[in-house]
Amino acid sequence: MMIDSILLIDDSKYDLFLAEDLIRDYCQVKEVVCVESAQKGLDYLKSKENSPNELPQIILLDIKMPFMDGFDFLNVYNTLSETIKENCKIYMLSSSLDPTDINKAKSNENVIDFFEKPITEENFNKMVSLFS
Repeated sequence: MMIDSILLIDDSKYDLFLAEDLIRDYCQVKEVVCVESAQKGLDYLKSKENSPNELPQIILLDIKMPFMDGFDFLNVYNTLSETIKENCKIYMLSSSLDPTDINKAKSNENVIDFFEKPITEENFNKMVSLFS
């Protein structure tokens, strides 16, 4: 399975490292982009808007981040162009299993699913199965 691009948005360098390592172990991916804030993730997406083939196919979005959390990201993401939204599949991640956060994530129209951190091989395989 070849995925062109995956965007990881997490304020934890450790979690970014673990997720990128797992992705590279279990998937052929041309590019893994790691950013440490929701704003940097939005800026990255906007920078690729006119090049849809360069947009990440999968976005792994942490919920709990300072300044702008994952839900704030989704509020802004919802205002982005259809080009971006049609090309990206968002999965929310959190080490917290707060039922309120899980339900809020799963009920968002732009979120495909919610997974507990750290991401597992099984959950990652569920994500990439959409591209089979």
